[in-house]
Parts: sequence; structure tokens; C-alpha cells
Amino acid sequence: MPPKPTLRIGLIVECGNQGAEWKALPVLIRKIRAGLLYELVAMDSKEKLLQSCGEQAKTLFDIGCQYVFIVWDLRPAWPDKKHKPCRREERLKVIDTLNRAGVNSTKVVLLCISMEFEAWLLADGVAITAFIDPDGRWTPVPSHKKTDRNQNPKATLNTIFKPSKYGEYLDREHAVKICEHITSLSRMNKVKSFKRFRSKLDGIVA
Repeated sequence: MPPKPTLRIGLIVECGNQGAEWKALPVLIRKIRAGLLYELVAMDSKEKLLQSCGEQAKTLFDIGCQYVFIVWDLRPAWPDKKHKPCRREERLKVIDTLNRAGVNSTKVVLLCISMEFEAWLLADGVAITAFIDPDGRWTPVPSHKKTDRNQNPKATLNTIFKPSKYGEYLDREHAVKICEHITSLSRMNKVKSFKRFRSKLDGIVA
């Protein structure tokens, strides 16, 4: 019986090397589909991702990835109060750079998180509580609902973290720790963008 083909995906994120998504997404991938191989590319900024992720996607396919996921936050790190981000416009920019690089977009998953990655974390109060209050001294953090409508999930997490020993939420350090404390994906699965991410990972075939 021939061995099963190895599945490998590419993952392009807007943050820098060792940023929140860089560290946390692999943890979630292992929880969703253990054994799936992946290659990570950090674009260092949302602007760079929207303008030039096509070449990075091409490289990932060239080294053997069967699918490429391009993940970015709808809310930029430094929001422009005069111009609200538009998911449709950003998707078109990504598609354009993919086309210019000659990438087969049927094997590419575009995932724009509304409003930012922390929306996924807020959905799992159990995991947050397990991380910041392992001794169970305080009232458990509730699992927030409709977190994709939260305009500033990072600020909400920062408020939750203030009374803890950490004092503030630091995405580069704490996002991955929260993900490591997840015991069930059912809570996070209520967030539309995470549900799509999970569905796409589950649906991958060689």
C-alpha cells in the first residue's frame, strides 16, 4: 500500500517574525488538524501583505505547499479615523498581487479577520481564565459573543488583563499562551472567520 501523501500548507501573516499570529496560528492548526505540515511567512505589515503577498505565495507553492492561507486583520495596527477599512477592497488587492505573480488562486484561501485576531481569543473565556487566573481566585472571564463586531478586541483583552499579574495584554506574548489553554474549539468556532479557517483546514486533501 503506497504511503499517504504529505499535506503541507503555506501560511502568510501580516505580523512580523515572532508576532502574535506567527506564534498562535500554528497552535490552532495543531488543535484543528494534528500532523498537518506548514510553512510560515511573516510580511511585517498589513500594507506589505496587501501589496506583495503574491510572490510569497508563489514561493510557497514552489517549495511544495499544496495550499496557501493568507491571513490578515481588517483593523489595521494604526487605524485611519478618516478611512474605514474595506474587506472587499483589500481582497481585490490581494487577488491582484496573486494574479501578477501567476498564482493559481483556486489553491489559495483568503482570510480577513474582523476586526482582528483577538476576536477569536475573546470568544473563549475559559482559555483566557485558565491562563491569567490558573488558581481560580477571580470571577471567570466570560466567553464573549459576536466578537467579530467588536471594534477593538485588543483593547477589550487589555481591560481583562489589567487586574491580573500581567497588568496588560501583550499580543506577541499572550495570544499564543491563551491558544495553548484552549480545551475545546466549540467556543471559538462561533466566530465566523475562525469557523471558516477551521473548515478550510479540515477540507484540505492532497
